[in-house]
Amino acid sequence: MRNVQLGFYNLHIVVVASPLLNARETATRLRVSEATVRRLARRGELPHLRVGSQIRVDAAELEAWLRRDVSDADRYRQRQLRADADPAERRETPEARGQSSSRQPAGAKR
Repeated sequence: MRNVQLGFYNLHIVVVASPLLNARETATRLRVSEATVRRLARRGELPHLRVGSQIRVDAAELEAWLRRDVSDADRYRQRQLRADADPAERRETPEARGQSSSRQPAGAKR
């Protein structure tokens, strides 16, 4: 980032090596709606810049974010697979006990 004094204005110039995507282009790359992109940006989950009220996403940062997010999902999936393989970590469900999973209101007869 570079600061430039232009008369009364102090400008902050950001040099970006990759193109900036708008919300629609980002949504297309992620295969989600524009509303989802805006929600992710508002929550701070998606790295982005604001140009006025518009959202801009650096294409390189988006790719890095996707790789990081996918690797987190892979770690979660691996942990789930290990838990499924280890019977001590399994939780007993009503179906496993031979009971119906639907609950009856208190006092109701079967």
